[in-house]
Amino acid sequence: MDPALLPTFEAAFLNRNLIRFAYRDARGRETRREVEPQAMLILPPLWYLVARDPTRSDFR
Repeated sequence: MDPALLPTFEAAFLNRNLIRFAYRDARGRETRREVEPQAMLILPPLWYLVARDPTRSDFR
C-alpha cells in the first residue's frame, strides 16, 4: 500500500466514514467493497484493515 493513504484510512476510522475500494479475491475476481473501518494493524510492509461490510452484514 501507498503510505500516503494512511491519513485517509485514519480519518475514515475517526470520523466513522465508509471506505470504498476495489478488491481482488483469492480466485482473482475483482469486486468493489464499501466497509465501515473498525481497526487497523500496521506491520510494515503489511497493513491489515478490520472492517464491517454492511452489504454482507459481516466483518472482513
